[in-house]
Amino acid sequence: EALVIKNAFDLIFAFDEVISFGYRESVTLSQIKTYTEMDSHEEKLHQMIQQSKINEAKEQAKKKQQELAKQRAAQAKEDKAAAKLGGAASGGASDLGSLEKQL
Repeated sequence: EALVIKNAFDLIFAFDEVISFGYRESVTLSQIKTYTEMDSHEEKLHQMIQQSKINEAKEQAKKKQQELAKQRAAQAKEDKAAAKLGGAASGGASDLGSLEKQL
């Protein structure tokens, strides 16, 4: 039973080769094996298209990852520069306030 379940699709394909339009065809076991083992050009084409889509998606993800890394680096530089300017500006403001008190 486990073997039948494991090979269910192969069995269905074999029955499909034997029965056509509701009628039994006279085919031999070797013909059924040949039919079920044949490579399908459409299947290969579909697999190639799927693989190319996967590869393209990976390339786009890689480019987006690099773009985001550049944006993060630029943002970090801007934040660092703003922190330096902000620290100097607040320090300068306190110096102005003490100068006004002295006058």
